[in-house]
Amino acid sequence: MAKVDKKFTTHPRLITDVLNKYKNTYFALKEIINNALQAKATEIKIHIDYNDDLTVAPFSMIRVTDNGIGVSASTFDKRILQIATDNKDGGEGIGRFSLFQLGKMISIDTIAYDNHRGIYTQSKISFDTIDFKDAQMDNIPLAADISDLDGDDVSTFYDVSIKELYHGNPDIKSKNKIAPELLSDNLPDKLFQDYLDFIFNKNIKIFINDVLIDKKDYVIGNPTSLIVDDFIDSRGDEHKLYFTFYNIKTDKPKVNVFIQSQVNDFNTIIGSFKFTSPYHTPDLGAWFIYLHSPFIDDQTVSNLDLGDLSDQDSKLLKSTINTTIDEFFKQKNKAYDSFLEKLEKDDSYQKSIVLSASDSQKMIFHKTAYLLEQDYELLAKGQKIKTVIYPLLNRAIVDRNLERVLEEINLLSEDKVVQFKELIDYSDVSDVIHFSHSVAEKTRFLNFLHDIVYGDISKIIKERSQLHKIVEKELWLFGESYANNFHLFSDKSLRNNLITYREKHMTSDAEDIDPESLDDPRLSQIPDLYFFNEKKLDSDVREIMVVELKAPTCSIGKKEVQQIDDYAFAIESHAVFPKHNHVYKLLIISSKITKQIESKAVSARKRYPSDPFFYDEKADGKIRIYLMTWAELIAQHKNRLSYLAQTLQVKDKLAQDIFEEDYPNLIDDKTKAKLTKIK
Repeated sequence: MAKVDKKFTTHPRLITDVLNKYKNTYFALKEIINNALQAKATEIKIHIDYNDDLTVAPFSMIRVTDNGIGVSASTFDKRILQIATDNKDGGEGIGRFSLFQLGKMISIDTIAYDNHRGIYTQSKISFDTIDFKDAQMDNIPLAADISDLDGDDVSTFYDVSIKELYHGNPDIKSKNKIAPELLSDNLPDKLFQDYLDFIFNKNIKIFINDVLIDKKDYVIGNPTSLIVDDFIDSRGDEHKLYFTFYNIKTDKPKVNVFIQSQVNDFNTIIGSFKFTSPYHTPDLGAWFIYLHSPFIDDQTVSNLDLGDLSDQDSKLLKSTINTTIDEFFKQKNKAYDSFLEKLEKDDSYQKSIVLSASDSQKMIFHKTAYLLEQDYELLAKGQKIKTVIYPLLNRAIVDRNLERVLEEINLLSEDKVVQFKELIDYSDVSDVIHFSHSVAEKTRFLNFLHDIVYGDISKIIKERSQLHKIVEKELWLFGESYANNFHLFSDKSLRNNLITYREKHMTSDAEDIDPESLDDPRLSQIPDLYFFNEKKLDSDVREIMVVELKAPTCSIGKKEVQQIDDYAFAIESHAVFPKHNHVYKLLIISSKITKQIESKAVSARKRYPSDPFFYDEKADGKIRIYLMTWAELIAQHKNRLSYLAQTLQVKDKLAQDIFEEDYPNLIDDKTKAKLTKIK
């Protein structure tokens, strides 16, 4: 063995260029594996010293050994030390140093046949990145151990190890941390996913700590190959697309699509997508689908997820992928297609799903109904119980009680209920469903309210016994903070409201009331609605709302304004009304306002444009008076709900995208097949 002085051959660059080249440290490991495959390796052994101490790095050392052609002494400088080269024949270039992204100490040991000399050679070298600090790599002296080996029966290999990991260093960059994919629970599955084609078809063996990643542990049966031989690009040229479908063993029946491109004579993944189809159901299981074609390159794949901004070739490719995979599952799942046709014609279904139901709501209903059908054949046998089950199922979805209902009445077998336990905890989807239902219900009520205050019925509806009773159940009209957790004192005098409020909702150390002060006749006035929210506003302030409703036939004039002003004066001047940490909003509302009062209201609103319907204030702003018509209130809410409905559509799609990633067994059955990039 001889010591040989070496130096890097490189363009001037600092070591930081090497340390941060890859997306994360898992991709750095993949680069080492790719180099091994380029070097014609059939076995790749990864050894990682995992530890249980969570206060330090998840592992202390990683080593990768392959049985490829190795690197001979004659080509060592070019293949190992010429790190800036783009030439990667046989696994050369900067990729050999990808593990520098993980830690400080790297060691290389390799045996190869030296074609120039006709013998086998062994080369060893170690690097410490501390030596590279603030230095140009091509100025650093290195020492390599080079040996000539006797005989012809010599096994070639390439071995690289990394120690003194950066993970845990307080100044560490995110790219140098140990990626989640490298953890012991994740690495086997991730490597199988990324190298399935090699493992299954080319008999490449990958070991992690001497345990083989065995295709029998991951794949059910043999893959299905499919060729689209008539794909036409935007220029009219024809190409072939090669699909391979693998049925995967996993508890989550998801569908992932991996698009590959040929690099150095083998296909490598350049894009990962999740796929949703109306024909993929839980009984079909999970699938990994691999696609490659000489037509596909990085640019085409990067544009696939840009929607309308994609170039024409990317749009054409995405459409072909969706159609091809969708047709594959359609052929496998004709039973589900038949079920949906029957379900949509069933009266019980049509009565259960309202037109305003969100896509997410329908999505979960369809999937649950399909699982119920498998167990009970509600449709196939025309079971009358479905007239109860379907409405119950829909209401449980809307009210977020699906898990409890399924468990308590034993609708599904235990293994299927598990899927829905995860579903109901999945707030994005359940919130969208609940929110969608709420928007629809409020919109319907606003239409009903408009009819009774401006339609024919407005001439006969009674203020206190009818209109009053309707509105007091919909206090969200006066602010979303009153949608829940409110306290309402209806049709009681200011005196009685005050006494109840102080007894039930004020602290025991509140100032006592002089009994004689309660005899003030001003406290005998009876507002229509007097309520407050259980939750306090910012700065621990409680808001009390007083609303005076007028019959639709009554315009708001001087007399009506005087009435609400009397309430305000009574609250302002009477010491028994709490002022500290309290504010009062007084509102009078009817179908119309007289011209004189409207003129004053317009002037007041101009002074306070950020406070809609403001009319007057007292007690330094702690008492504020508002005037409005029903039309103004209804329009304000309809505008808000219209915006929320549009937001809901976006949110609904977003929730489905996220939902489909983790729960593809419950995707929307009525949407088109969809390909979505995995971030």
